[in-house]
Amino acid sequence: MVEILVISIGALLLWSASRRVFGRTSRWRSRTRYAHNRRPARNDTRKKANPASPRRSVTPTDAAALLSKATIRTTPIMTPAEYGLFRQVKHWAQAQTERLHVFPQVAIAELLKCPQTEDQEAFWSFGCKRTDLVVTDQSGHAVIAVEYQGRQHFAGNATERDQIKRLAFERAGVQWLQVFSDDTVEDRAKKLDAAWAAYAVLAAAPAAANTVEIITLDRTSA
Repeated sequence: MVEILVISIGALLLWSASRRVFGRTSRWRSRTRYAHNRRPARNDTRKKANPASPRRSVTPTDAAALLSKATIRTTPIMTPAEYGLFRQVKHWAQAQTERLHVFPQVAIAELLKCPQTEDQEAFWSFGCKRTDLVVTDQSGHAVIAVEYQGRQHFAGNATERDQIKRLAFERAGVQWLQVFSDDTVEDRAKKLDAAWAAYAVLAAAPAAANTVEIITLDRTSA
């Protein structure tokens, strides 16, 4: 009898203790759930990244403040290989009887124009590009455009860009030639001589510039 009484009292105490523990847990869960329901959604409180917006115009004052803190360094206008080609083309130009000039990294928009309003779309197809070297006559008009084809030149869409350049220059009666990294000095001189001779033919008959096949030299004809 005593044993039964002891077991009963122990069970009662255990039941009472479990109620207190689970009651606290239940109340804690209720408070937590209530607080969670009242809390704004996490996505609403998190700072969202602003979508890409147009770059604002910078006033001279803003520019002065930015430039005063910026690190700015010079960079070579040409690679060593392009500079070597520039020197060769310049030496070739100085040997010609007519006064010619050579300029590096020129925007094609500074060399070719489309005076007709309806041709502006054609202009923008090439106007944002540049040529590695350009040979001009003494009045500053382009006569030969030189594109240096280095080892990495054909990466990406370089071939398509060169096709657009070639079409634009040839349409304007300007000779366009490619110089490859493995061309010899003699190869390059021959290409320049041939391009200059072809330009002279077109200059003598400018009306034929759009009908006569322009002589251009590539690797197979070097």
